[in-house]
Amino acid sequence: MDLLIQFDDTLIETLLLFAIASYLNVGFFIIINDFFFFSVFFNLYLRGFLFLSN
Repeated sequence: MDLLIQFDDTLIETLLLFAIASYLNVGFFIIINDFFFFSVFFNLYLRGFLFLSN
């Protein structure tokens, strides 16, 4: 029982550390990638809309 509680604590700590590290280190690049893909898809959507309207 104690082993299970200890495992749960380490698992929660690992998840928290991974979440904090990913938010601090990778979050900036994820925001850049999301903005890049959003602009690309928005460009394609606008081009398709203009093409269909013409």
